[in-house]
Amino acid sequence: MDKFKSFKSKGLTLLEMLLVVLIVALLVSIIYLVSSSVLESTRQARCMNHLYQIGVAIKMFQEDHGRLPGWLFDLYPHYISSLDIFICPSDPKPWPVNPAKGEFVSYIYHNWGDTPPPKEAEIKDWVPWSKALQMRGDQFPIVVCPHHPNCFIVLRLNGSIEKVSPKILPSGGSEWL
Repeated sequence: MDKFKSFKSKGLTLLEMLLVVLIVALLVSIIYLVSSSVLESTRQARCMNHLYQIGVAIKMFQEDHGRLPGWLFDLYPHYISSLDIFICPSDPKPWPVNPAKGEFVSYIYHNWGDTPPPKEAEIKDWVPWSKALQMRGDQFPIVVCPHHPNCFIVLRLNGSIEKVSPKILPSGGSEWL
């Protein structure tokens, strides 16, 4: 009888099974965290590429017309060939400008001119375009993408693109210029 005891199969104990499940869950969570941060980095890089293309198109428009475009869709189709450039990869629901023509936009374009916005817009501390340019010069943010966690991606008037972390002000607003 003692000969056959060595051939008896041993199963996993409950503790061993829980340990295996815990290790697998830990590995899955690590892979998820790494892959989600890599995906967001990829979306930010694509967004910066879109802003670069918009910046080049704005410069070409400015050279041709002697002024900045009134809105971003003035660049299409002569300076930008695809409407997808106006949509940030991280924006799940872009703003419909003209859905019938397929015109959607994710980016905020700051060329409001010297005319004050309508009162319904509820824009605090509005500054005329000419004064903003005097204050900031070519560092003025002309196109902004607010769709990334913990940062804005900004295209400045001089063509530079950067990630900017907003500073939360004591008043509850934020400052990122």
